[in-house]
Amino acid sequence: MHRRLLPVALAAVSACHSTIYDAVDPEVRVETPVVWAGADIVLTSASFTGVDTLPLVLVGDDTLTPRYAPPDSLRVAAPDSQGTYEVRVWFRARPLPLPYGAITVQGGYSGYRDVPSIGGYPLLWPGGGLPKFLIGVPDGLALVDPRSSTTVRVLPDSIFDQYCFNGPGPAPDGRVTVSRSLPNWECGPLVSVQLANPTLAPAPGPRRCTGCRFAAQLGPDRWLVFFHHGFESWYRDSTGAWTGTLYWYGEPHDVAVSRRVDRAVPLGANSRGLGTPVFTSASAGPAYVLSQFGEVSAAQFTDDGDTLYVVAWPADTAGGAGPLLAVLRAADGAVLRSAPAWGGDHLVLDPVRPFLYLAGYEGSWYQAVQVVDRATLKPVTTLRAPDDLRSPGNLYPMLSAAERKLYLVDTCPWCLAGYSARIFAFDLLR
Repeated sequence: MHRRLLPVALAAVSACHSTIYDAVDPEVRVETPVVWAGADIVLTSASFTGVDTLPLVLVGDDTLTPRYAPPDSLRVAAPDSQGTYEVRVWFRARPLPLPYGAITVQGGYSGYRDVPSIGGYPLLWPGGGLPKFLIGVPDGLALVDPRSSTTVRVLPDSIFDQYCFNGPGPAPDGRVTVSRSLPNWECGPLVSVQLANPTLAPAPGPRRCTGCRFAAQLGPDRWLVFFHHGFESWYRDSTGAWTGTLYWYGEPHDVAVSRRVDRAVPLGANSRGLGTPVFTSASAGPAYVLSQFGEVSAAQFTDDGDTLYVVAWPADTAGGAGPLLAVLRAADGAVLRSAPAWGGDHLVLDPVRPFLYLAGYEGSWYQAVQVVDRATLKPVTTLRAPDDLRSPGNLYPMLSAAERKLYLVDTCPWCLAGYSARIFAFDLLR
């Protein structure tokens, strides 16, 4: 928050300014006419020559002491509230501040909604368009609109039962992975179904869904099945026989898949210290292993599938190394560049603006979104929900490029339907 100078303080500062000044006003350029809430406003001028001669900067009603950025720039923090603000600069040789245009502040927290009687892992609706997500309800699977919190059932409990499957998973061609319960409390086989036409024949999975949490289908003959403390990679050969490999994980909490659903990265800690495997639709074994990372906590592929962004913890943390934000070549996992990261449970790439968003919790379960410049991997600002709305759970971000909003679904992924999830909304730079 910015602190305003009281009138007495302003008068004192004015008295310190010389009444003798150059008749020509200094030229100042506002380099950031549109800026994120809380990010830096950048001003440049040939008159900004050193820390000993810095002017004051007035943004709206706030009078701020800037930071010098050699050789000719000043930086001050933008207001936390969205809107348009006049920018004035008060040079030492001037009796009054001089106006230099205005800035528009965009982005920030914009409200929340509660959605009752849902639970489990949410999945972004594979049909495209405005963001909606699938999640378990007491009598099947429902589609939730985060803008209105409306819930519409799309699959009945005869096809999806959260008792056997915590949440739907990704699959190719607009399908999702599901399972249902059978008589005597047994769970049925894993299948993928076409939501747009549930009457189409389900694509069979490799096994019954005993102990499953969620699953990803990478092709007709390729599945990843996740459960508590591990997952299985399954491949069906030309004879129709399934081959599965077990991988022990500390707690796999999600899976990142490419847009074409042909590559996948498990998210969570590898309890055996073997690095993070990256799978494709070609074979049951991993295409390669990110042996330099002991845990990948967040990841997303670019739309073309060429690049993979991750938040990852180095395999060797003996020196107290923290998490990294790394850009990898998706074909082989080579690290192209990296930088220290705040952390974050999920990573989202903006398809319109050159930013990425790290969503997670600060301190004692405070929801936050860190905005990062994709070119430099440096943080730009952090968007926060109000402190009194904290609610522990797992955050699942869903970006609406058309609306320029980011929704955070704060839910309990291992809870049966009946849980009340909270959806936070953040405005993005337009």
